[in-house]
Amino acid sequence: MIKHFLNHQWLQFRRSASFERELGITIFIWIMGIFALVSIISLAAALPRILYEIPQINDPIVFINEVLIYYFLGELLIRYFIQKVPALDIQPYLNLPITRSSVSNFLIGKSLISIFNIVAILLLAPFAFQALEPRFGSIVIAYWLGSIFFLSLCLHFFNILFKKKLEDMPWVWAVIILLAAGNYVLTVYLDTNLFAPFASVFQSALTSPILLISTIALFIGLLLLTLKYFRENLYLEELGDAASANVETYSEKLSFLGKSSIYNTLMLQEIKMIFRHKRTRSVMLLSLIFVGYGLIFFGEDNYSGSKGFYVFLGIFMSGLFTINYGQFFWSWNTNQLDFFFTKPLAVQTWLKSRYRLLLIACIITTLLCVPYVYFGWDVLFLILAGSLYNIGINIPLMIRFSLWGPKAIDLNKGAFMNYQGTGAAQWLMGIPLLAGPYVIYIPVSSFFGYIPAISAIAVCGILGFTLRDYFIKLIAQKLAKVKYKLIHDLTL
Repeated sequence: MIKHFLNHQWLQFRRSASFERELGITIFIWIMGIFALVSIISLAAALPRILYEIPQINDPIVFINEVLIYYFLGELLIRYFIQKVPALDIQPYLNLPITRSSVSNFLIGKSLISIFNIVAILLLAPFAFQALEPRFGSIVIAYWLGSIFFLSLCLHFFNILFKKKLEDMPWVWAVIILLAAGNYVLTVYLDTNLFAPFASVFQSALTSPILLISTIALFIGLLLLTLKYFRENLYLEELGDAASANVETYSEKLSFLGKSSIYNTLMLQEIKMIFRHKRTRSVMLLSLIFVGYGLIFFGEDNYSGSKGFYVFLGIFMSGLFTINYGQFFWSWNTNQLDFFFTKPLAVQTWLKSRYRLLLIACIITTLLCVPYVYFGWDVLFLILAGSLYNIGINIPLMIRFSLWGPKAIDLNKGAFMNYQGTGAAQWLMGIPLLAGPYVIYIPVSSFFGYIPAISAIAVCGILGFTLRDYFIKLIAQKLAKVKYKLIHDLTL
């Protein structure tokens, strides 16, 4: 049966309309994979010598056990963005005498053939044989490397289950962000690390096989859970209902928006689109993650003299979602623009509803940044000034600049390593958005100082907000001239 599945997938790949392009991409990925593998092997061979030559490291074995938790957190993060969930076009098999277990076993077995599952062993095996064997013996190497290998496999199946069952739940990401931010604050300001106890867990593998047995048991449990999930969700109807259930849940909670005005009705349609598609959800998630970006710079003495750089932080952090989402303002409606333009709806009405959506997103992001007041009221004032500038100046600019050669986007693909819809316009767009405030800041700060310069940025944002209807009118006039070309360019 496995032979038939593999043969069918090869035929599907070979007969694809974009076979040449996909073949080229596959060859490129294999070349990059081989290059990465050679680099990992080279680093692994040199790792013991590097660790022993660093004077700050008293015991390389203890040091490795202390940083292993961070390695696995990094591996999990990379797996989330790069590793694909095993997939198979099951529709042709639904009416054939093929059991769901056979298809599930094939998908899980195929997913195990991944370089991620052997990177940890390739990287740490030379260190184990050179540093562990002389002190602890060969059996300890089996305990230690076995624990690392099975823990990596556990991450493999956890990532699959996470993407299938937990990825679309906002509370999960809220917990992750709070844990990451809490650990950062505890480490920097209270000298307490939540992950420090894991060092003793890995150290215990040098004296006992308990960690190895525990990771094997966890691996078997996650494997059975994954197989169970695939078997129970292998029908198209069940998968479709599950996918639409989350969207309907969010929509019901926001349904009050559609009862007040046409603007809010159009906003609700856009919000549904954001929750429904993977690319837009990825943009929203990345924007939430980058709320913690300021922790790297605020409160650090190295950046205390770089007041000009703080202006960038104020604009960027208060407009995370606005900038990420607004640069593809028209592309998000790929294959839908003809629907909007054929409705008896004024273009300005449609533009105003999108403007309100970006404005509300900017306000929400700003509220999430309010805890930065911990670093001083001047930091909060900076973020508020950046928010006002984004609302009054940058949002209209993004809506207008996004008319420069927009490209179609497949919304069902993730955002990581996905440059679909990205062109020279998106890169050039960032120049006026992020450099514009400096046109105000530099001359005012030179004559009057830092606070008046930040105040001037806020005042410009307020003036822009009062002129928003005029800006939208100008954009609508431009849109009327290019709407047919826009519909053509944004149709897949």
